[in-house]
Amino acid sequence: MPSQISQPLRRLIEALRHLILDELRRIKAEKVIILSKYNVKSFEDLMKVVEGDKVSDVDSHDDIVRLDYLENRERELKGLLKLEEHS
Repeated sequence: MPSQISQPLRRLIEALRHLILDELRRIKAEKVIILSKYNVKSFEDLMKVVEGDKVSDVDSHDDIVRLDYLENRERELKGLLKLEEHS
């Protein structure tokens, strides 16, 4: 962080960074719960299982939608951390 940033602003940035990291941990934990339900390691693996008719797409629909959301949110938050690193 540039040295011209005030101390309160620096503390705010650090607090936001910690909030983002906490949210990333929560997202990762939720992803593990969903993926372990189907004994797969990634969204792509889950889609292969569904496409191979090993799991009903009707039964897994809510988990697929939630997992897709979580992966997109994870990318967004990681992007915010990268922005903070470059400022």
